Amino acid sequence: MRAAGFTGALGSTLPVPDADGRLVMALAGYGTQATRARGRFHLAAAAAALPDGAYRLEGLPHGRAAEEALGWLLAGYGFERYRTQSPQ
Repeated sequence: MRAAGFTGALGSTLPVPDADGRLVMALAGYGTQATRARGRFHLAAAAAALPDGAYRLEGLPHGRAAEEALGWLLAGYGFERYRTQSPQ
């Protein structure tokens, strides 16, 4: 982690590949309690930075899993149906 420059700062992401280069896990920075106090859905940045796939959220503080999962899901939603179409 240190060699990759991952500090755990809020919004940071470190994809971890296996020997063949396939993503096997990712670390998402959760910052400090003070940085988290300024907002919600802190894992949304990780969801936006990672490739599509199935992920499992682990190690969240007690009582935070539902809100962080919602932020993760909202980050992946495109709102395409209601977006104004740009002229071709």
